[in-house]
Amino acid sequence: MVLYNYPMDFIQAYKASRKKAGFLWFMFESCCLISLRELLKVVPATGESSAGAMEVPVERIIGSENRSRDFAEGFLPLRSDMQQRWENVRGRFLEGKITKAIDLIEYGGCYFVRDGNHRVSVAKTNGIEFMTANVRTMKTPVKLPGKMSRKRIPLYAAKARFQAETGVFDYIPEDDFFIAIPENWVFLKKEIFEYNQGWYVRHQGRAPEKDVLLSNWNTYIYQTAMEFIRQNYLPFLFPNKEETDIFCDLIRLWNSYPDHDSRWLMDVYNLYLKKALGGNVLLRPFRALKKAWDSLFITDAEARESFLSLCNFNVFVPDAFLPEGGKRWYGFLSDFMLVEYCRHLRKKVLKDTNRLPRMDEVLSQSYGLLLKPAYDEYQSIETKQPFSGLFMKWMKRCGRQFLHDEEKFTAERTADSFRAFLRGKCR
Repeated sequence: MVLYNYPMDFIQAYKASRKKAGFLWFMFESCCLISLRELLKVVPATGESSAGAMEVPVERIIGSENRSRDFAEGFLPLRSDMQQRWENVRGRFLEGKITKAIDLIEYGGCYFVRDGNHRVSVAKTNGIEFMTANVRTMKTPVKLPGKMSRKRIPLYAAKARFQAETGVFDYIPEDDFFIAIPENWVFLKKEIFEYNQGWYVRHQGRAPEKDVLLSNWNTYIYQTAMEFIRQNYLPFLFPNKEETDIFCDLIRLWNSYPDHDSRWLMDVYNLYLKKALGGNVLLRPFRALKKAWDSLFITDAEARESFLSLCNFNVFVPDAFLPEGGKRWYGFLSDFMLVEYCRHLRKKVLKDTNRLPRMDEVLSQSYGLLLKPAYDEYQSIETKQPFSGLFMKWMKRCGRQFLHDEEKFTAERTADSFRAFLRGKCR
């Protein structure tokens, strides 16, 4: 995003453009507007149609069809001999004497100027938010990346190749992917169609159909990992990367272990978080401040949705009823189910079957053996105290010992213990 001190006259806009361009030719080239013609050479349009006249957000006008070398990024004028015409257009345009619509081409979700470059330059440097335009739409196989500039053309080309070779965006919305490093589009292809597909072949003898492969990968791996990345504010630790870039790094860490099939997903997440925090000492305070600040304003409903997304609770335990509570309750559930109970179940499953527990086993058992029996007992009594607070207190005093007993606990044992706890607590 280009930020200006509004309004700007030509001298101010020209000085700003020279700061961007410098005086070396390679710096000048990199600061110019994106050329639509250049993009069409990289990713040709597959069709064109008229969209008619409309109001267009000025911030989404990012380039020019044939005047890209006359303006720096943000439509700042690059040539001193443009002053007279630019100032004339500015005066008449701001006074409302120029009412003719500009001509734009929509390509990849952004707009490029066919006619009206000076008016767009004036609009951007004087705080005008919308312009009337006659728009023609070029159909493209993928959208342009966010924060698009000439430097991101290789990223756009890599994204288009990814879609052409995989067709992933026909199943998963492309807006769900956030990549800043072109090579990660290549890695993402390997992750889905080599690593993930290979897991199915090793464990089930064959790969599923493409739609099932992509749906399962998106639900059980990608979206879960993305929720972990967001909840832990990892983009703060990697300012040059976006969320899917961090996901790719996480998968690289997972695949770096010779026994990666036996590594549980949450273990890999926590190990990656530990490494990320250890390697970004200077940025850790900013992440901590952001996390603390957001925690003050997150609503109970948002905290609930965050928990459900992190572990895909509704997917793995579709018939379960999750009692409601406050922010502290959902943080407790994350620690209880995904850390404490998982640690307990991992020991048992490894001993009995020599494998790690699946996420559906962790969630269904922690719910069915502990949470549900306790909630059923809670419903049988009359009390104004919320279940969430009572269950957390019971876990602290009684429930956690179940996870350390060698004797196999049951839902009946949970119900008996919680019933006794309620009798003493809710008189």
